[in-house]
Amino acid sequence: MIFRQKFTLCIIASVLTGAGAICARVVSPALTLHQMAERTGALSRAKMRAANGVIGAPSAASDGAMQTPVYIPMIVRLSSPDAALPEGVVELRRRADMALAYVPSDLVSRLETGGNVARLEGGMPRTLSLDKARTFTGYDAVAAGKGLPRIYDGEGVIAGFSDMGFDPLHPEFSNERDGSLRVKILHHYGNSPDEIRKADSPEEVAAFVTDNPDEKHATHVAGIMAGSFTGNQYYGIAPGAEIAATTSNLYDATMLAGMEDIIDYARAEGKPAVINLSVNSAIGAHDGTSLFSRYASLLGEEAVICIAAGNSGVQSGYFRVTLDGDTPVNAGLIDVPSWNTWYVHGYADFWSRDASTFSVGIVVEDSQSDEILYREWFPEISDDAPEMTYVIASDASYLNGIGSDTKSRVSEGLKVYLDGTVALSSEINPENGRFNLLLRVDTENHPLEGEANGEVKLSNKYRVGFMLRGRAGQVITGWTDEQTRFSNPKDKPSTMYIGANGCINDMITGDGVIGVGAMTTRNQWPLAAGTTATSEYSVGDMASFSSYYTGMNLPDIAAPGAHLVSALSRPYLEKHPEYQQYVSAEQEVDGVKYSWFADCGTSMATPYVVGVCALMLQANPELTPAQVKQILLSTATAPTVNANNPRWGKGMLNSYAAVAEAVRLSGIDNVSAAEDGSDDAMLRRILRGVTDVQELADAMRECAELEVYDMSGCRLAPGTLTPGFLLCRLGSAARKIALR
Repeated sequence: MIFRQKFTLCIIASVLTGAGAICARVVSPALTLHQMAERTGALSRAKMRAANGVIGAPSAASDGAMQTPVYIPMIVRLSSPDAALPEGVVELRRRADMALAYVPSDLVSRLETGGNVARLEGGMPRTLSLDKARTFTGYDAVAAGKGLPRIYDGEGVIAGFSDMGFDPLHPEFSNERDGSLRVKILHHYGNSPDEIRKADSPEEVAAFVTDNPDEKHATHVAGIMAGSFTGNQYYGIAPGAEIAATTSNLYDATMLAGMEDIIDYARAEGKPAVINLSVNSAIGAHDGTSLFSRYASLLGEEAVICIAAGNSGVQSGYFRVTLDGDTPVNAGLIDVPSWNTWYVHGYADFWSRDASTFSVGIVVEDSQSDEILYREWFPEISDDAPEMTYVIASDASYLNGIGSDTKSRVSEGLKVYLDGTVALSSEINPENGRFNLLLRVDTENHPLEGEANGEVKLSNKYRVGFMLRGRAGQVITGWTDEQTRFSNPKDKPSTMYIGANGCINDMITGDGVIGVGAMTTRNQWPLAAGTTATSEYSVGDMASFSSYYTGMNLPDIAAPGAHLVSALSRPYLEKHPEYQQYVSAEQEVDGVKYSWFADCGTSMATPYVVGVCALMLQANPELTPAQVKQILLSTATAPTVNANNPRWGKGMLNSYAAVAEAVRLSGIDNVSAAEDGSDDAMLRRILRGVTDVQELADAMRECAELEVYDMSGCRLAPGTLTPGFLLCRLGSAARKIALR
């Protein structure tokens, strides 16, 4: 699944209803701290060490995500639906009082309180987070048309996604009958208006190649959703659907613009649409009030939108405490994925239930004994002055360029233990009237004495953390980003919770979307090298990594997400040949070798649900998105393994029951699949899952009308079949198949 933080700007000049506060901040806490880090180069020493191979330093990969584009894709909330955007802002789309736009980065710092712009959200991209799976949800019965009016494969439905790393030329996305592309549009949104590419014809799609050869996520996701290659058993759930692909660097605004394009295409074709988002937002209010959630709920009135729940089901990324008013509470922060305290580079996002403020400080703990060695408070934050930006640094060099509007100090005490900065920014959020305090932590332990093989090693002795204080009875909740997790304090009060229950994707907390968790349908899968890979997950149970939040009864539903074999982007494998070791299957099509691989996550479960939604809409195109969600949840199967696990949501997806209910609501009388009268549908059913000589021979013996020819046109008998490409005919239908 794809993970990214969401960064917000705030520009509002009106009193919040019920909040009793004015948000005068031009730049919100998240973007304030992000821009500050850009200016100060706070991680300069850590970055330098990472480049030189230092053990325990941030990876160079994270460095690329810190580059500020010339334009910043944003969701802009305007003072009114018809208000004009500031000069220089490039509008992409608009719904209600919200616009999707590219905002020049230099304009952001010059925007003033008031005017047409009420708030901006976005500013930084989010990061990326079958064959056996089908038997767990009743899909095989749907594919066979058992007890249904016909075989359903998603025909007549637009299946779309917003993702990155798509290979439109993979055979999963072509019609095997004539080789035509099933990808009807492919739109890419880059970091500026000049980097928008729109392929709206077969020729343009064929020339696209990929949006990003360093990513493979979208190809795998799309293969699960709608792959149609019959040369192996790894085809997708809606192989007959048309595919509308949109890609970007996964800013909120550009993802939503891509979703608008999918809906536009479906509307022009007069067909229903389903949309997949296998992305995650770890921080945020988690109450559905973000501009992304508001905009997505409007889109959800026109298309079915499924979003991944997240993969933090076993990680301590959620914090909740009820303060007693006297004693400060504290907790530590650790790095992900090393789970060490060499360094911490990430965010901790805290929220009050209302506009009541609280204060925060820094603690340094001994990582072995959990003893607190040092405490230092930031300045007090009051209800009368909730906006603050402040930096505490171990060295004055980190404070260069922070700007005159930011207060700061050098901490000699912090310097004793750690090197780096802890920055704070706070506001009353204008969308929900709640006090929000965000910490950005960029600290590392001092290097150990001496070097080994030219590598500088960092100490792991000290752990940075935070302490909070506020009113008696005040409830504070908090989330970390994907690079950071909370650690439990030695003397944790009974009113404090630190754990995974609450680590749900902020993007599924709004209305009009379906949040999807992941269950396990296989814990072994083949590798092309001839070996077998395994995992520790139990088949039939929820995957432990699947995120959940009992406070909001999320996710909505669970579907197969561990492990699913699906398409691998060919451009990715060409650029990253070392990934060959993970390939599960290979197939040569028209002289070109293509690959498939296994992956797990709620990213994989979500397109499975999208595919089933496409089958439902094929059966009953008149269903509204709300009806589709209601059917999915009402027909979900009660789990039989760990039934009380909250990760299940409403239960396990039941593909057959959902499609059957869609058929029932359409008023169509059931007939057997054999009475469908479609030669192509029958041939598709006969060949589904046929991958080797023996399986095709058995199919020929069961169906005397099935004719098989080699590529020279010679008709073959069951006993004369050989591996390779063959042509199968049934009445007026014909399909090419590849056999092992």
